[in-house]
Amino acid sequence: MFFTRKEGGGPPRSTLFVEAFGSVTGESTVDADEDLYSVFSGRSILMGCSSEYHRDPSWWYMEEGEMIDDSPVVGFVQVGVDSTQVVPEILPAVLQCFDDSVRRFGATVSGFQVTTRGIVNLSDKACGWFLVYVLDWLKLDVREKVGAVVHFDQGLLGDHDVSTLVACIEHWTNGAFEFRLIDEVPDEARIRLDSSFAVHSDIISPIPYPSQGLLVSMPEWSPSAAGWVLARVIDSAHNLRSNPSKYAIRISQVSA
Repeated sequence: MFFTRKEGGGPPRSTLFVEAFGSVTGESTVDADEDLYSVFSGRSILMGCSSEYHRDPSWWYMEEGEMIDDSPVVGFVQVGVDSTQVVPEILPAVLQCFDDSVRRFGATVSGFQVTTRGIVNLSDKACGWFLVYVLDWLKLDVREKVGAVVHFDQGLLGDHDVSTLVACIEHWTNGAFEFRLIDEVPDEARIRLDSSFAVHSDIISPIPYPSQGLLVSMPEWSPSAAGWVLARVIDSAHNLRSNPSKYAIRISQVSA
């Protein structure tokens, strides 16, 4: 099994592995004895999302975290998620916490990749209405929008195609975000799987990843907005197929 149980029992735990893409050019503001694990853990507690906050159910459980010098990846965190949680609902908060943490090390983030393993959501509810609430976190009334590209492996869609996913997304989308199919995702925006990471090697498949993806027009580039986009795509994919358990999905900032 890919998931574990909390001490004392409880629902099985799945894995979210999140990477930040960008560069580290700014000044670090962390103390000498701090690392990404401790900074992300502390930020999770301040946000009220960590298991150490004693939230029931906790949004996530800290497992690993590290800044890495492997351009274009600047760092990663791995968190455990109870199967009672609906993954798309927590993604905006995970990415916001992650971005807050890596920026303290001088990083500027231009993309995120989320890889899941052992997702066994016991709930089959859609989270469309919750994502409407998340829109309150964003500045939606803007004249000029920014662009992003979303790419994913076939594990997210199963037997469905990208055009079907776009149609499903449009059912829940307002004018602040616009999604359309792109036939050829640029190489620099495609999902990146490294067999040295166990969570990556588990989903590496001989089946070619789709060359197609999504071009997104969004009101701002921020971790919460990026998290909203990924959550919207994943939730729509869940509506197409029942609980895909392992997949990778990446969002990259591009020129609008």
